[in-house]
Amino acid sequence: MTAYICSTAQISSQEPLSAKWFTAPRECAERCCFSVDAQYGGFISPMAARRMGKLLKRAAATSLTALREASVEIPDAIIFGTGLGCMENSEKFLSAMKEQGEECLSPTYFINSTHNTIASQIAGLLKCHSYNNTYAHLGVSFESALLDSLMQFEAGRISTALAGGYDELTPGVFDLYEKAGFWHGVGKQGAAAGETAVAMVLSSEKTDSAKCGLEDVALCCGRPLPEVALALEKFLDRNGLHPSDTDLVITGRNGDVRYDESYTALVDSVFGNSKPQACYKHVFGESFTAGAYGVMLGAEVLKHGRLLSPYRFGTAETGTFERILLINSYRSRDWSFILLAK
Repeated sequence: MTAYICSTAQISSQEPLSAKWFTAPRECAERCCFSVDAQYGGFISPMAARRMGKLLKRAAATSLTALREASVEIPDAIIFGTGLGCMENSEKFLSAMKEQGEECLSPTYFINSTHNTIASQIAGLLKCHSYNNTYAHLGVSFESALLDSLMQFEAGRISTALAGGYDELTPGVFDLYEKAGFWHGVGKQGAAAGETAVAMVLSSEKTDSAKCGLEDVALCCGRPLPEVALALEKFLDRNGLHPSDTDLVITGRNGDVRYDESYTALVDSVFGNSKPQACYKHVFGESFTAGAYGVMLGAEVLKHGRLLSPYRFGTAETGTFERILLINSYRSRDWSFILLAK
C-alpha cells in the first residue's frame, strides 16, 4: 500500500520551519551542526515552555507546523523515532541526583527524559488519544517509525499519521561520542554531528498538496554487506522494480571514510557506478535519526522535479524523477531502504 507524504517541517542547523534549506542550504562546516531554534511562542504557552526541554519544544513546533500545512487537526496515530531521547533533561535529572543525594528530587526532569516523552507530549498538546508509539532503535529509529506507520495503514487502522524523528546533542554527549570515535573517520575528518527534529504528516488518501508517495520501507540489520545487497535486490523485486527503474539513490554518506565505502560498494554492486546519487548529511549532520532529513529531501525532489547541486554526489547527470530510493545505515551495520514515488 502507498501512503502519501502530505507535509514536512524541520528544525535543524538550517533556517527553522522553512523550506529554504532545499534551495539555499548552508553546508555544515563545524564539528557539530547544532540546530537553530525557532520562536516557540506561537506554538506553546510560556508556562508550558518552562517545563519543556529544547527537544520537546522542537517537536511541538515541527508537529504543529506539519499538521497545519496538511490541514489535519488530530492525526489517527503519532509515531516517532529517537535514538537518544531527551538528553538535556536526562543530564539535569542525573545531576540533581548527584547534587542532592537522591533526596527531594523534582520529578519533572525524570518525566521529561524518557524516550516516549516526545510523542506523548505532542499527544497531550493535541488532545489526541489514538495510537501512540515511539521507537528507540539507534540508527534505524526513524525508519522503524515509518515502517510501523505503513503497517498501520495497510491494516486499515488509520488514515492519517504524524511521523517524526527527534534527537538532540548536549556538549557532554558530543564529547563522549567523540572520544568513542563516533564522529571521526580514520585518516581524515569524518562525520559532523547533528541534531534532528523532523515531522511529517502521512495520509492514506492522495491530496492535491501531497509531496510524494511512500511506497515501501525495509530494515536489514546485523548482516554482512553481500547479504545487504541481496536484501536490497529483493526489496526492489517485491515492488516490481528493476534497479534501472529508480531514478535517484539518496544515501546516508556522512564523510566518515570507515563507512562511506560501504555505500559505494553496495550501490555499485546493485546499480552499477552510473546511477545518479545524492546525499544530505553534509548539510544537516549525522545523528541516529538523520534519515528523516533524507526522506524530507526525497519528497522535495519529487515535488519540484529537480535536484540542486549542493545535494548531488559524484558527476552523474540527473534527469526526470519518478522513483527515489533512500539507503541509510548505522555504522555499516543496520541498514534501511525507503522507496518514494512521484
